[in-house]
Amino acid sequence: MQYLVIAVRTMIGVVFLTAFLSKPAGRGRFAAFAESVTAMGVVPARPVGLAAGAVVIAEGAVCALLIVPSAGTTVAGLALAAVLLSVFTAATARTARHGTGATCRCFGASATPLGHRQLVRNVLLTAISAAAGLMALANQGAATATGAGVAAPAHLRRSPCPRRGQPGEEGDEGGLAGAVAADEGARRAGYDGQSAVA
Repeated sequence: MQYLVIAVRTMIGVVFLTAFLSKPAGRGRFAAFAESVTAMGVVPARPVGLAAGAVVIAEGAVCALLIVPSAGTTVAGLALAAVLLSVFTAATARTARHGTGATCRCFGASATPLGHRQLVRNVLLTAISAAAGLMALANQGAATATGAGVAAPAHLRRSPCPRRGQPGEEGDEGGLAGAVAADEGARRAGYDGQSAVA
């Protein structure tokens, strides 16, 4: 299962890296992407530039999280990818249903209008990202549980129970106190006996 997560992580990382690099690359690419977002009708015209910029930043964040060789960042990257792809899927479904004729600018310049093909692609990528994220989370939990199970016996081996009846150890404190009290009692008894004789 771990190798499957690695394979999906690599695939999703390549998809988002291509999308991230293609939008700002070249003159007018980002403007064309913003225009396609406007044509989709899912964002008001006024903040469309901010929305397009947020998409590019989020795609870059997915790449950054997936490139770090860590279980936590892998889970976070796949989760963010699944959320973004869900948003893309909903936007694509709305565009295809209303027939706005907006073109697909997901990977830069393209004259292909958004339709069922892009919708199926986004649904599959969303499902794959979500499933891989859950598997990575399960692997992380299993590794944590295994580490805790190994650490507990090791701690017990390093902390043996104190032995009783040996001088200088914590278990002998009661016996030492009793011996001191008995010696003090004996000395007092001897002193009282001497006084009586005198």
